[in-house]
Amino acid sequence: MDLHELHLLAGYPSSRMMATAIASSSHTRIHKLFVEPRRPDWGLLELVVEYLAERAHRDTASTRRHFYDRWVAVARASHADAGGPRLTGTALPTATGTSASASIPFAAPPAPETLREEGAAHQPAENVDVLLSRAKTASPEEAEEIYKHLISRGSSMGYMTYGNWQAKRGNLVEAERLLRAAAGMGNKHAPVSLGRVLEKQERFDEARICYEEFLRSGERNAAVVLAKFHEKRGNRSEAEKAYLAALEQGDETARVPLAKLYEKMGKTESAERMYLAAIQREDGGAVGLLARLYARSGHLGRQEQVLEDYITSSAVTPSGLPVMLGKIRERQGRVEEALELFRMAVTLGSAAASGEIERLERAAE
Repeated sequence: MDLHELHLLAGYPSSRMMATAIASSSHTRIHKLFVEPRRPDWGLLELVVEYLAERAHRDTASTRRHFYDRWVAVARASHADAGGPRLTGTALPTATGTSASASIPFAAPPAPETLREEGAAHQPAENVDVLLSRAKTASPEEAEEIYKHLISRGSSMGYMTYGNWQAKRGNLVEAERLLRAAAGMGNKHAPVSLGRVLEKQERFDEARICYEEFLRSGERNAAVVLAKFHEKRGNRSEAEKAYLAALEQGDETARVPLAKLYEKMGKTESAERMYLAAIQREDGGAVGLLARLYARSGHLGRQEQVLEDYITSSAVTPSGLPVMLGKIRERQGRVEEALELFRMAVTLGSAAASGEIERLERAAE
């Protein structure tokens, strides 16, 4: 086990959080433990290891001894061989099953205070958002240069965005090491990206820890991210808990996914309640889902009513809803009303409704 692995098991506390807990060092010095390849001071490393071991619920004494033995090995190797072992290089699986060092391949970012001083003295401040936006439309080579530049300037967004960029290209080992660095710098969204990279490697327990760390960040959609992870893994009860937690925190985006989950769990009444609550908040998509639920349950009268109520009362109607109600009217023999609904759907942008109109008009000839 190395420092990055222990950091992961501890839930990825930020360097600022560790500095506050240890109360004997700056967050920039702690950050350098994770990104600089050179041998760190044992006193600081010992404090960080003890803190992380406690958070990870590991035996502190044996963990401290493990890292001290490695630190001594590095110290001895530095006198005889510059290529000795590193404390911060993470052993990661490769395609061949061997391991690769995950030390950051760029220079460690300078302290934020230094960046501000240099920027003020020598050059205008750079807008990270502008550079990242430019990278989106740049060639792969130009985008990579932008990401490397941001990393050299100590930008956690540079690390995270470059990590995501590498992940999209299938470079999961490279993506992981970059995203680890971003998480270590306190980037609140990096654990989500890292979790997805770990999922692709089928390292699901580690991915779950990342999503739980994101949940601790207090971000609005964090509970939904965790819920969707559990749902994909088939842990429906855990997914339900996470969705309910999201709703308690005021995240209404959890309501429709929870309703769908209830349908899968056979909890039809619970699903209906969730859809109805979403509809009260003008979620037109929930109307169609509830209408289909009613149809599958044999409640055709309720299906018709929920569609009619929403179409006649809502200022914004999804184009699919008049089509659904139009087909109901057609089955009832109310063809003129069906045509009116299909025409409404056309004005709302439904291409399918045009075909329905042509079909009914041909049948009437």
